[in-house]
Amino acid sequence: MKTYLLTLLLAVFVLSPMASFGEYVQITGSVVDALGQPIVGTLISDPYNGFQTTTDVAGKYTLHTDYDTYCASTDSMGNCTQYYDYYYICAGGTRGFQQKCQSDYSPNDNDFEQMNFSLVEMPLRVPGDVTVVGSSPTSIEVSWVNEGGPTTGFFLAIAPGAVSNPVCNGSAINVGTATTYQFSGLSAGAPYSVAVCSTDQIHEISQAVTVSAIAQQPIQLLNKCTFDPTVPWAFLYSSNPPLYKTLTGSASLVLPVDATQITSQIVQLAVDDSAPVISVNNTLVYNNPSFNIASPVALTPPVDLSSLIRGGANTFSGSIYNKTRGAGIFINLDGYYATSGTCGDRAVQNGYLATPTVPPAPTNLVLTPTSTSTMNLSWASGRLSTKTFEVAYAEGTTPPSCSGGTSVGANTSYQLTGLKPSTTYAVSVCALNVSKMASVPITGTQTTMAYYTAINVGGPATGLFQADTDFSGGTKLSSQNSINLSNTTNAAPVAVYQSNRFGNNMAATIPGLVVGAGYGVRLHFAETYFTTINSRLFNVLINGVTVLTDYDIVADAGGANIAVTRTFTATANASGDIVIQFENGAKNNAQINGIEVFAQTVQVAPPPAPTGLTFTSVSSTSLTANWNSGGGSTFGYTIAYAQGTTAPSCSGGTKIGALTSYTLASLKANTPYAVSVCALNATNVASSPLSATQTTFSYYLGINVGGAATGLFSADSDIPKGTIQTVSSQTNIVLTNTSHPAPAAVYRSDRYGAAMTATIPNLTAGASYQVRLHFAELYWSSANSRLFNVSINGIAALTNFDIFATAGGKDIAVAVPFSTTATSSGTIVIQFTTKKDNAQINGIEIFR
Repeated sequence: MKTYLLTLLLAVFVLSPMASFGEYVQITGSVVDALGQPIVGTLISDPYNGFQTTTDVAGKYTLHTDYDTYCASTDSMGNCTQYYDYYYICAGGTRGFQQKCQSDYSPNDNDFEQMNFSLVEMPLRVPGDVTVVGSSPTSIEVSWVNEGGPTTGFFLAIAPGAVSNPVCNGSAINVGTATTYQFSGLSAGAPYSVAVCSTDQIHEISQAVTVSAIAQQPIQLLNKCTFDPTVPWAFLYSSNPPLYKTLTGSASLVLPVDATQITSQIVQLAVDDSAPVISVNNTLVYNNPSFNIASPVALTPPVDLSSLIRGGANTFSGSIYNKTRGAGIFINLDGYYATSGTCGDRAVQNGYLATPTVPPAPTNLVLTPTSTSTMNLSWASGRLSTKTFEVAYAEGTTPPSCSGGTSVGANTSYQLTGLKPSTTYAVSVCALNVSKMASVPITGTQTTMAYYTAINVGGPATGLFQADTDFSGGTKLSSQNSINLSNTTNAAPVAVYQSNRFGNNMAATIPGLVVGAGYGVRLHFAETYFTTINSRLFNVLINGVTVLTDYDIVADAGGANIAVTRTFTATANASGDIVIQFENGAKNNAQINGIEVFAQTVQVAPPPAPTGLTFTSVSSTSLTANWNSGGGSTFGYTIAYAQGTTAPSCSGGTKIGALTSYTLASLKANTPYAVSVCALNATNVASSPLSATQTTFSYYLGINVGGAATGLFSADSDIPKGTIQTVSSQTNIVLTNTSHPAPAAVYRSDRYGAAMTATIPNLTAGASYQVRLHFAELYWSSANSRLFNVSINGIAALTNFDIFATAGGKDIAVAVPFSTTATSSGTIVIQFTTKKDNAQINGIEIFR
């Protein structure tokens, strides 16, 4: 591609402010190419008045043209007070250059103007639909299509071999503007490759189109074309008066011949469409200009017109001499043989099988889902000779064949409709040439949107946009202004921008979404009221987050009545909504024209995993798992457990809602259990698991001293002395200051006294056990008010124990663990001895 710069120095000669038409603007200058070399020839034209051109030397010229004078301003009486000279100059338009025009004007002040043009040479196009066929034992015939542009002629080259590469160089054959050529004197039966190239006025050569053929006598006719059953074929029998007969499709016709009326019968066959040469009785009819059939005197009817010859365009006629009275002329039309054009979807040349060039495949296929049921397709044509395209699509990822697809004409875009949501479709697009030969397909896959809704705010339904809905506040406004859609992508229909709502504290609430899922939000604006920037400034919030501050539609769009879109992402809130708010900013009212909310896939991120998995209330048959929420989008939990130490999957576990603890029951004694806990979001998507292992006890006993059975703790037993004390069930017991707390009910009852003994029987003599003692100060409100000692099997365990001081206050649980060994009699003896006030015990656990 060459680029030329044309610099013109204009001198405008004005004789008076009231200059009249017909005076000249003189333009002088030179045209050079990018290397500074002069270009021979005129590249300047004036489409209105016509230049007078004088060429001095190569690339030098002087041009004269008329200019027009018009009035630029008038006084209050309408008299012109200032005149301007207007001139219009075009450069290009010859030698394949794109024409560029520039208009300008100048006051009548005799000043000088300079004009610059950039001339870009148009691309040279390759020949199209190149076809070759052997036309005799020693010749090959070539035909092609002129694709236009700067093409001024063609070069051909030929070389032996089916895969050789002949070159369109200086030794190639220049065939001028012809689009057919026959190579003769070739080796009979030999294969040849033929290259066809375009050329222009400055003798540039295009890329070659190379095809191959064999020099041979055509021996096989194209399969007989059948008649279109919907096309009528009219027969004219010349008599007095003329006799007409019409058949449709394949049929037979007998025309009577009355030898007593005329001696020479003229039979004409007229075809209502542009069908080529036909055959009669399966015999090929050649394209001779006329024919005469002389029938014998003793002709026996019916007369066979098998040698019928084409007499003119779409007309077949001939003369029959029949001297037998009452003889009939029998015509049987069962098909025809084409000598050019097409026969069905097959290309025809000279009545024989041809090898036309398959068109190149389309390029740049783009599949854009536009809703849950629609998808836009666009592509580029592979070459200008492509006459039409076919589109085929199917569910899945396997590209379908273009055969049987939808013909979309010469359009390079198409919309698929009636699709399924969140479904993948494979698409194929093929180019067809004039012979309806298909290119290889260009293919692609895309998935429809999983969710889509669109609202024409303040207006009726249009396209994919439903009528005004899901909106609160604001005043509706409509306009008939013409809207420019070209400055933005993903523009809505024009009608969306011709209606709006305006006001303060407006809100659109899009319901029915998947909690925690991400969506795209596209807002559509067009300013149809104000015409200048800084006239309307407002804020936009999505789910409480500001996304636009002092937004100016005119400034963003580039002017009034121009569509502009802004796209954001948002997550559906806990109610499954996306709330879009429009609030007044620094100036005037907020405004919105249209809203789209969409999701290619509705996916919710897994919630954070729980934390801090611990086990309490462990016994020989049960244990309680406890954990903390990981926060985020957690809506509940699932828990799974299995014997052993391998953490199970949460899949198939027990969903327990928003609880953060869960008791596993009916377990085996002295058995390890692996436990997994997963958080769930609103769509039951699970987090990664939090896992831990706990072994059940081989023995367990829990006593709620002074109280009733609760949880794993049995009712008061094994302590015969001491006074029972209980407090209200409404008393709040703090359980969080100690590990392994008992149920709160254990701490709301106790026994107290100067000396108490708990004897736990039926243990394994000499076996090791764990002892956990539970305390809560229910009476005193200060430290050093109750002091006592505790011994286990005669060994001091606690000395001067102060429940209040140890727990950190009144009504606060504290659990103290110990290790011991059962006596020879299989017991554990726990003694409580007062030091100040009374000893006290709320609960006892023995386990191993």
